[in-house]
Amino acid sequence: MLLVESARGAAAAYVCFHHVDLIGHLAESFSWGKYLFYPLNFGQEAVFLFFFLSGFSIHYSSHDRPLQEIGGICHFYYLRLRRIYPIFLFAIVLSVALCALAVFLGLIPNALCHTSGRDLFFVVFFLSDIHDGTWCLGLPNNPALWSLAYEIPYYLVYPAFWMSCKRFGTERTFAFTCLGSVAFMLAGCLRASHISSVFCLYWLWTGGALMAEWKLTGKRFLFSPVSYYFALFLCCAASQSVEAVAKPLLHWNLEALTIGIVVFSTYIDFKPVLPSMRLVAAGGTALLLLFSLWVTRNVPTWGRHMFLNLRLVSLAAFVAWLLVTGANVASLCRILAEPFLKLGAISYALYVVHMPILYFAADALHHAGMSFFWTPVALLLIFPLAWWLEIKFQRWAAGLLDMSRARLAPVFQ
Repeated sequence: MLLVESARGAAAAYVCFHHVDLIGHLAESFSWGKYLFYPLNFGQEAVFLFFFLSGFSIHYSSHDRPLQEIGGICHFYYLRLRRIYPIFLFAIVLSVALCALAVFLGLIPNALCHTSGRDLFFVVFFLSDIHDGTWCLGLPNNPALWSLAYEIPYYLVYPAFWMSCKRFGTERTFAFTCLGSVAFMLAGCLRASHISSVFCLYWLWTGGALMAEWKLTGKRFLFSPVSYYFALFLCCAASQSVEAVAKPLLHWNLEALTIGIVVFSTYIDFKPVLPSMRLVAAGGTALLLLFSLWVTRNVPTWGRHMFLNLRLVSLAAFVAWLLVTGANVASLCRILAEPFLKLGAISYALYVVHMPILYFAADALHHAGMSFFWTPVALLLIFPLAWWLEIKFQRWAAGLLDMSRARLAPVFQ
């Protein structure tokens, strides 16, 4: 679970830095900025990792709960409400207040801050989204809240998933959710809708639950490193290549599948492979790269075409290095995530409050005629606020809710 907490902290920090670059226009600050900050362009992939980690955590902690009973289901929903809603409401109030303050100070026009009662209704009940087919775009200075409109439905249907796992087995239930996600993806490709956008990625959340089951039962798999890393290269190359030409739902699922393959490596014991075979496999990676470059030579991408080539070449070099050295991608992920362990405890608050503060800071800098390069200074406020929300405010709110629930319990008995 320490790896899960570290990964959650790393994902939250990455999304925060991604938005610092996006809102602060850091990539446009100097001539080589777009190359220097290019590695921060994958914020959505980090959110997909959040979905996976959420499914893992929920199933791991709920494995032995009595979710076949009404009381157990209600208690599960209460625990989710207690965990999510207090900080979520704080983020909404903060977003609206900072937007109003920006208008009052003349930092932005009122039209850029317009939020109707209907918009607030959709946001408060986790129904806003920023993707095609949305019912409501949500708060203009906190679009990051879109991911909660995906996770909350996953929480709501989890008791049904849990009961299906107990009756039919987790693997079969996961396979069923995969079929359902494919159906929603196809429906969304034909006509975009919020429901199809949400549930086309449900398999990723239940994939996390499946791996939690494997963790609880100590399940391991034996694989050839050549087969595994070739599959990783092909899936990642496909996801990067179709970004600008395929329907977003297809692109999302290929990215999510790449994330799933990487996380799956933590359950793999690789078969021994001779050094000569590793070199041959590295050469095979070079052939896969050439094939990918040939296939994508006329594929348009967002921005300069060279970035797609750069992604594919970097990916091939990384996979070839893994094959030649025998390094394990799971071990590398642990090394990269471990420094973010302490951020895991504040990852949720960090995610939901950072954008309105960054937008306000960027508007203030623009109004004062100062460089956007000062936008990262806002992090000095964001991280302490996230810590206070998780460590102080959340505990107070949870205690208040528990006390209110205890007082109301006799009324419903």
